[in-house]
Amino acid sequence: MATEHLTQGQRIARARHRKGWDQAALAEKIGRSVSWLSKVENGRMPLDRMSVVGQLAEVLEVEVSELTGQPYRHESADLDSGHAAIPGLRLALQQATMPGGAALLAGRQPRSLDELEAHVRLAEQLRKLPHARLHDLRHIHATTLLLAGVPVHVVAACLGHADPSITLRVYAHVIRAAEASAADVFAQAIGE
Repeated sequence: MATEHLTQGQRIARARHRKGWDQAALAEKIGRSVSWLSKVENGRMPLDRMSVVGQLAEVLEVEVSELTGQPYRHESADLDSGHAAIPGLRLALQQATMPGGAALLAGRQPRSLDELEAHVRLAEQLRKLPHARLHDLRHIHATTLLLAGVPVHVVAACLGHADPSITLRVYAHVIRAAEASAADVFAQAIGE
């Protein structure tokens, strides 16, 4: 049976069988009746709460997406930051590991030796810097852009914020500093 055509109940039954459990064993582990589980697995009762799907996934030691057959999505775009990129990243990784798959990633020529050497030199320079988390680099990037006068909506797009108000809230101190320097520039321009 093709996995894309399985119902949610069939997916739960498949995961249960892989664990070697009968319905009674799984029902006991999640605090439900065998009758309830049977109805879910046979498609007579839908799972309408993510909390129950999450509990089943945890007990069965599988990803939520394996039980639902679709990627898990948060309630809002603010919480879902970055998840939209996962299918593209997964595809790129799959193609890169296929024989000749790297050629599928882009129709560009391989990098020149000079370009690769430049990247190695840059990596060596970066290695000498103090340890910084990726999140720290993200803040440095955003702060630098804002102080350089890049509009907030552009910085928000770079950071993946769904709404520029998020960027304004997080970087309010930077924006206030930029406003103060703008006032100084204006004062100098009018000769004060």
